[in-house]
Amino acid sequence: MPLDLQRIAQGLRLFEKQAPTRAVKVQPIFITVDPERDTPEVLKAYVAAFHPRMIGLTGTSDQIAAVTKKFVTVYSKVETKGSSGYLVSHTRTPYLFGQDGAPIIMLPVDDPATPDKDEGAPELVAASLDRWVK
Repeated sequence: MPLDLQRIAQGLRLFEKQAPTRAVKVQPIFITVDPERDTPEVLKAYVAAFHPRMIGLTGTSDQIAAVTKKFVTVYSKVETKGSSGYLVSHTRTPYLFGQDGAPIIMLPVDDPATPDKDEGAPELVAASLDRWVK
């Protein structure tokens, strides 16, 4: 979801200012659930709009299904009459992984105090990174 990626990228930029030596340990990654449209070239341009170090990953439909199952992400195609032919509905699961590849926490992309606003979400992401990235 673009808004979530924006909030995560803003939070990472805050963390980069606060703790630059620890922030370089964070590799932002976006994994598509729409490999049909999200080719490597498309993903490269898409993620670059959010953060210069973000990497976009895609794969076969079976590979995407395996990753989403492992990390409890639900997604589906919703047919439309628009120009794209379909939309992709999916859950929001922004994880922070440790160096061993195991998930540590889900990053907070919404501020519970202001759920309908962007306020606070980047700060919450930065605070989570500050707490967990050593």
